[in-house]
Parts: sequence; structure tokens; C-alpha cells
Amino acid sequence: MSGLPPHRVLFRSDSVVIRDYQCCRRDRGLTAETLAPFSSVAIPRRGVFIKHVHGRSVVADTNHAIFFNRGETYRLSHPYGCGDRVTEFGMMPQVVSDIHRSLGHRASRRFSQTHCPIEAAPYLVARHLYRLAVHDGPTDPVAIEEIALRLVGRIMAATMGPRDERVRQRAATSRAHDELADAVMMLLAGRYAEPLTLDLIASEVHSSPYHLCRVFKRRVGRSVHRYLTQLRLRAALERVAQGERRLTRLATEVGFSSHSHLSHAFRREFGTTPSAVRAPLTAATLRQMSKILTGQPAALA
Repeated sequence: MSGLPPHRVLFRSDSVVIRDYQCCRRDRGLTAETLAPFSSVAIPRRGVFIKHVHGRSVVADTNHAIFFNRGETYRLSHPYGCGDRVTEFGMMPQVVSDIHRSLGHRASRRFSQTHCPIEAAPYLVARHLYRLAVHDGPTDPVAIEEIALRLVGRIMAATMGPRDERVRQRAATSRAHDELADAVMMLLAGRYAEPLTLDLIASEVHSSPYHLCRVFKRRVGRSVHRYLTQLRLRAALERVAQGERRLTRLATEVGFSSHSHLSHAFRREFGTTPSAVRAPLTAATLRQMSKILTGQPAALA
């Protein structure tokens, strides 16, 4: 288990384990081979790492949820040597099977995907769950467990929808497109705070702007600009949730042009304001979290 970074258990029940990982690795090499002790969904809050499993490399940044199956072996690496912070929602395989069944799919104790994009609403719910477990003292454990299970169900449902039909390609072309998309994601995750341009990004990954945009949108499902904006907003959310109040300074440090630009984008993405995120979490917040995860309109204000 030496490949695992230091962690602490924030919440534990018969169905759910919530853990906080803090990795401070400064080298970019592979960790030792690690065995996943249970099935889990990992949601990065800061930094970027790469999961190496079954011959595949999966980019893990704040725009993604990463799946781990119980008993699988994997290695990690950190392309920027700057570590990461991750909230992990672990569960027994039977829970995974139950969620599959509830979504109308064949019962399986394993996740079928290695990773998937995570939308703004479930991302914010995951951040609030972390805060409840760490900072806000005892909370009804049933409420935390229920919201955590709904969160995982919501994320899993996103992997089971109809896939975009891809133009048939030769294996080599498809692989090259995957590698290009991964290279762009890694660059954005490590340099989101910089004043990037499309020409600069394309030059860094040895592509043309047009080809890069077309391949990235097809492979990732979002434009380069949208992906970059989400990285910046999630970096801002993490710092605001930790108590940052100097929003003008924060805006420039995560890549926005001004305080107003950040505030407008933040509210549009998360349906709430930075000041509301800093406010104490209440029973009403828990009810809103549940509504969001069941598809009902509700803002986390």
C-alpha cells in the first residue's frame, strides 16, 4: 500500500467511507503498485495526478471524478510534482451493484468507466460534504450517508448515458486523439492561472488551434475554454471554502480578469455566491443538496 498518499477517514458507516487524501509528492515518477481496498469515487479538490491502470493513463483533475474498483491494482504519477488534495467516497461492491440496478442497468459490482466529467452541482455538493465532515462538527450521519450515496449515483448515471457517436477511425488515429486531449487537459490543469491563449496551448502540445479544438471537444465533451473556466472556478471554490475573503486578489491568482468576472462566473456555475459558500452550513443546506442530486431545482445559497 506504499503508493497511497497520507489520508484520514472523515466519515464511516456500513455503506460509505469518506476519506481525505493529501499528497505532497515532489517527484514525477510512478508510485509503487497499489491495491484498491474498496470501490470508490475520487473527486480532486486541488492539483492533478495521473492514474495508471490496465495499460491506460487517466488524467485526474478537478473537472473529473475518478473510479477505483475494489481489488484493482494501479499506480499514480504527478506530472507537475505539486501533489494534490482529493475527497474519496468509498463503498462496498454491493452498493455499486445496487446503484447500477436503480439506474436500470445490469447489476455489476464494478464501475464500467475509469473516469467521467463531474458537473458543477455535484462537485459543489461533494465540497460541502467534505466541509461538513471536517469543519462543521457532528451532523446527522444518516443525512451525510444519504447525500453521499445520491452523489455517487448521480456521478455514475453520467457515465451511462448515450455516448456520442464517433466517426470510425483507425486505431492509431483514435489513440493519437486521446493522447492529444490528455496532453491539453494536463497542460490546463497545471497552468490554469496563467494568461493562456489557444495559440499558446496548441503550440505547447504540437497541434494547430483548429485541430486541437475539434479533437478536444469530441473527446472531452467540452470546449477548451469551458474546461479551463471550470478549473479556475473550482480552484476559487476551494480557496473560498477555506475562508479566503480577498476576492479581487483571488480572481487574478486563479486566472480571472477581475473580481466581477469571477463573481459572475462563480454564480453562473454554482448557483450561489462566494460569500454564501463561506457561510455556516445548515439543515436547509442539506435539504438543498438532496434536491440537487435528485434533479430538483435548488440553489445552494
